[in-house]
Amino acid sequence: MIMALIPKIFLEKYIQLGSDDLMKFLEYSFAKQIALTMDRIYQNGLTTTSGGNISVCDKHGNIFISPSGVDKGKLEEQDIMKISPNGQIIGKHKPSVEFPFHQHIYQVRSDIKAIVHAHPPGLVALSAARKNPMTHLIGAVKNLIPHTTFAPYALPGSKDLGENIANEFMKGFNVVLMENHGIVIGAKNLQEAFLIMEVLEHYVLTEIKALSVKSQFTQFPEFHYKPYALKHYEEKSVISKDIMDEFIYLVKRAYRLKLISGYYGVFSLRVSEHAFLITPHQMDLNDIDINDLVLVNNGKVPYGKYPDQAWTMHADIYDKNKDINALIQTASIHSMVYTITTNSFDTRIIPEGYIMLKEIRKCLPESYLDIIDISKQRPVTLVQNNFVLVAGKTLFQAFDRLEVLEFGANSLLMASQYEHIFQINDDEIKLIDNSFNAW
Repeated sequence: MIMALIPKIFLEKYIQLGSDDLMKFLEYSFAKQIALTMDRIYQNGLTTTSGGNISVCDKHGNIFISPSGVDKGKLEEQDIMKISPNGQIIGKHKPSVEFPFHQHIYQVRSDIKAIVHAHPPGLVALSAARKNPMTHLIGAVKNLIPHTTFAPYALPGSKDLGENIANEFMKGFNVVLMENHGIVIGAKNLQEAFLIMEVLEHYVLTEIKALSVKSQFTQFPEFHYKPYALKHYEEKSVISKDIMDEFIYLVKRAYRLKLISGYYGVFSLRVSEHAFLITPHQMDLNDIDINDLVLVNNGKVPYGKYPDQAWTMHADIYDKNKDINALIQTASIHSMVYTITTNSFDTRIIPEGYIMLKEIRKCLPESYLDIIDISKQRPVTLVQNNFVLVAGKTLFQAFDRLEVLEFGANSLLMASQYEHIFQINDDEIKLIDNSFNAW
């Protein structure tokens, strides 16, 4: 959960209650937080065995930092180093050679308590090209990361590098690309810093894929959900644990496959005519469990629970189309290329693509009635510069459809590097229509 992103109607309650996954994470020792975060960075392919470092600064000015020369793939709590304000080094290794720039940042920004530095491939590409990401192309990314900047190149571990990076943080930037090196992110806690890096890397990969097909970028406004005031009820309904377990399994499977990020992704499942389960508001989806799911029942939610802000749109879709029982809303890397460019997504490159996806619609973010007109005849909607929306008869079918969409987008982008792409012809499409029903 990222506090700065919570709408005002939630802010007071969230500050009071906190997010269970964030609170649990913050209860860990700083050393354990660093070890867990580094493992997540490495397992998600955001750095190499030898690259990157993480630190936390406590209220006493002690800095806990990952060690130098230790395998990032199996870092443990006891490997983390501690440096006291007087310079005493505590631990069984050497602190990261990049410690000087971590120290500089904490000295100039008292609001920053955690720093993540890594070498994600997409962001390193921008570092080498010395280009800031165009985060304004996707509304949710722009809200999370409105500005980035560059720190001039200097020798790794040097005083000059520390000063170069700290100078940019002094200007108020929280996300700093390092020329020919990588990225540094400062935040209030490690979970927030990680989620910022992850969503930025996902977006940058989308941007790079879009550049590879030399298409024209679009820039439509951010989608705005309908305003609402939450109504509550005493939670008495009992949903099958098997249903909730499968729901959580598919969310985490989607995360592992990079179909969603920890920061962005919405799953919902109709459980009765006027009730549906939905993922909670601004929770790290990697940490979600069945107790976090929110049951929206006739427009009301249980006391103490807060559904994703997309719940009103999902409710309108379920009310409008009784055939739809599940929805997934995301910003998957390859599919999003078709939301930020003028390129059209032709599903007729393989039978599975056409059978599962049919004709894919593009909608403008202000065309709400068109967006919620998703149906079994049109089960996929791309909302320009905002998100991908996929429908299904079951949550598994919606997941399958999203996976086919993302695979198809990737294949289509690769095929576009060749002189010509051949589609299945109209006669064969008619034969497919007569032979298959993917709903």
